[in-house]
Amino acid sequence: MIKEQYVDFDTAKLLKKKGFNWGVHANYPVIGEYIGKRQYLANSVLRDTPRGTDFNWDDGAWISCPTQAMACRWLREVHKLDIIIFHERLGNDFYWARIETFPYVEHQQKKEYATWEESCEAAIKYCLEKLI
Repeated sequence: MIKEQYVDFDTAKLLKKKGFNWGVHANYPVIGEYIGKRQYLANSVLRDTPRGTDFNWDDGAWISCPTQAMACRWLREVHKLDIIIFHERLGNDFYWARIETFPYVEHQQKKEYATWEESCEAAIKYCLEKLI
């Protein structure tokens, strides 16, 4: 069975900040208040939560945790940013990303990553931090 790759906690926070509001099946839980700041359980993803973004319970809130594929689709459909991951085998095996906007402008992230997922995560963060 294929396991979906969820965005990491920092990417989930950036997505929320940039307006991501699609329904998801996984969320990062928020616990309590600590000196005016929310504490996040960054290493745990609560799955099978009710659909919807930022689902709130009386004892806390949730940050939506989409899959990388859903985040890429949101970037493509909402912001016209298309992430393309390339795999090269020239001596070393590595992945890198190219981001295209519409109308066509290319942003290359020619940084080498060990896995497709690492390259995709970096490209999503780049879009959220630099292009939106």
